[in-house]
Amino acid sequence: MFDADYINKLKERGKVSHVYKKFQDIGLQLAEILCDSKHKALYIKLAKQYDESLLLSLAKDTAERSNVANKGAYFMKVLHERFPLPKQPKVAPIKTEEQRAKKELNMRSIMRSANGVGLSANQVGLDMQLFVAELPQHNRAPKVYAIFNPKIISTSKEMQTMEEGCLSVPKTYGIVTRPQEVTLTGFDKHQKPLKVKAIGLLARIFQHEVDHLNGVVFIDKAKNLHQSEPEETNNDQI
Repeated sequence: MFDADYINKLKERGKVSHVYKKFQDIGLQLAEILCDSKHKALYIKLAKQYDESLLLSLAKDTAERSNVANKGAYFMKVLHERFPLPKQPKVAPIKTEEQRAKKELNMRSIMRSANGVGLSANQVGLDMQLFVAELPQHNRAPKVYAIFNPKIISTSKEMQTMEEGCLSVPKTYGIVTRPQEVTLTGFDKHQKPLKVKAIGLLARIFQHEVDHLNGVVFIDKAKNLHQSEPEETNNDQI
């Protein structure tokens, strides 16, 4: 179920840290039980945050539900409804510009390969405050953002309701109401402070990713959750 290179990397890390090896084993068990190898890194992350018996019990219960097509999405939905994620601790920024640039480029590659428009670091198992976003633009190259230590400092009173999807909860969509405009501060990969006022889709992407970094998944806020194939919806996954 899992590619050999990934398993070898986990084994190498296990030689360095027996504690982390335990999280790897639990995360891989969850991915196997739920038949969801695509999000194995996310399950390893969850193993750091939740009790092992709780995760495995919920995963086995999910696997036994014959009426559930997407086991991984259902597992995540129930987990976050019954046991909300603890707030993510703030972490120090990557020390060197080279390291920051490498992490940013890697995340952008993952986001694009999954046809997403946004991705936060903790979605791919990175303990850092960073998200990347790519805003599609008509007849122009997309606008790309990579923001370290992001913080939303203001929101508009005007609200906007749209359907959202998420790379961490595949094939699952729901209606989410968010402020139409936000102002966000943070730092770029050169440690230069930045401030961005976002409207519409970009504001929604920013809010979705900052939620991720604070331990909140869109299904915690969504209404009318349903499952469909990506090609059946006009919405990008964030």
